[in-house]
Amino acid sequence: MKNFVINTIGKWLGIDLEYYIKNNAYLLIAQGVILLSGLATSVVLTRLLSKEDYGQYNYFFSIIGILAISALPGMGAAIMQAVANGRDQVFIKGTKTRFKWSLIGAAVCLLIGIYYYSSGETLLGKCFLLSSLFFPFHVSFDSYYPFLNGRQQFDLSSRYRSIYWVFLTLAVILAVYFTRNLLWVVAAYLATSTILHIVFLFNTVKTGNLSCREDKTAITYGKQLTGIQAISIAVLHFDKLIIGVALGYAGLAIYSIAVMIANLPTVLLASISQTVFPKTATMDEKVAYDEVKRRLPWLLVGMVIICGIGALLCPYIIPWLYSSKYLDSVLYTQLLFIPVILGTLATVLRRGALQAQRKTRELFKLNVAVAIFELVLLVLFAVQFGILGIVAAKALARAFDSAYSWKLTR
Repeated sequence: MKNFVINTIGKWLGIDLEYYIKNNAYLLIAQGVILLSGLATSVVLTRLLSKEDYGQYNYFFSIIGILAISALPGMGAAIMQAVANGRDQVFIKGTKTRFKWSLIGAAVCLLIGIYYYSSGETLLGKCFLLSSLFFPFHVSFDSYYPFLNGRQQFDLSSRYRSIYWVFLTLAVILAVYFTRNLLWVVAAYLATSTILHIVFLFNTVKTGNLSCREDKTAITYGKQLTGIQAISIAVLHFDKLIIGVALGYAGLAIYSIAVMIANLPTVLLASISQTVFPKTATMDEKVAYDEVKRRLPWLLVGMVIICGIGALLCPYIIPWLYSSKYLDSVLYTQLLFIPVILGTLATVLRRGALQAQRKTRELFKLNVAVAIFELVLLVLFAVQFGILGIVAAKALARAFDSAYSWKLTR
């Protein structure tokens, strides 16, 4: 009876509903673990560290996020697309390529550490010096995720992701509880991340029963996709850098809480995009675009409802979780739900349609245009209006992103 109802609803919606319920359940469980882990970490850090230290924590990882471009993040989509078509050797070659390129980021971490240490910010300097040792493993050894998702092994991928975040959260919480020292928190984070990535990566290689098929164009596609995404990834973290430099680390701490809470609904989009990708990667272009667009109205309605509920609840949740010293985060959180809603179409169309179909030219045009548009707005609006200006810039950028993504997939 249950299968009959699911199949009937799926036919009415025009989708394989059983596939999405089954696999999204795995991914949503993992995303739920990530969500709870992130909340737990932020609550403990904000309550046991000062605003200045928590702001530095976010500033540090924003720079690490930008430097992660050196590890070719676009290779993940290339691996997933190749593996979905039975070309497993791209997983091995892609991981090796990512590791080699990540050494550049490690060198930059070292230079940044020397700069901050010599300029008097010794704590931040030590964090970057330490990160240079772990950086290549932390940012490049997670290629088993796209490999498993490409094979539609969402249960195993979700299990690894859940274990990773649980242990990472425990390590950070224990470090801050016993030391109250940012350097030890960063050390615990990076060391735990490195160990877990190494274990999961080699276990995937050992038990994956990889085929010998290769895709000579996949590595090039991964590099191209990274080049296409580079500006967008940098802009993604640029807002925190602006606030950290212009308003100080305490202001960044308030903004970081708002961003984290407002981005919680994107958990749903992330899981749906991951399950859509392996299906659309093997379809003809027009069929793939139609398959993705058929879901968009439902996703948009769902995001409006979820964000609306979140906006109503955050005045009560934020003081309860983070204490009254983060009351200023409430308004920014409510406003940041707007760009989340406006970016719904772009999130799914990028991954489920353009990346899955290897539309390099279209992705390049989209990423460059949106990144430049957002970067200009961030600089202009931040100088004039502070955090409120950054929120407005992000809302306009997400609306432009969705509109242009729709145009490119018409």
